[in-house]
Amino acid sequence: MSYQIQQNIPVPPAAGAPRYPFRHLKIGDSVLYACTDPQAKHRACKAAYRLADHHDWQIIARKLPEGVRVWRID
Repeated sequence: MSYQIQQNIPVPPAAGAPRYPFRHLKIGDSVLYACTDPQAKHRACKAAYRLADHHDWQIIARKLPEGVRVWRID
């Protein structure tokens, strides 16, 4: 089997849309991620805090009956 090494091949953009809208929050914004399943709420909170930690943001996330609301505070 032979391989051909190539240069200057652009990387295609990532497929699909992000699952959670938290990445677009500015300071003072909040967003409701609508879900009712307790496991989905847990995953959404975990994703929000992971993203905030990665970007050194301060957030508050609350599980509500209609989903998870995330506020970016700093």
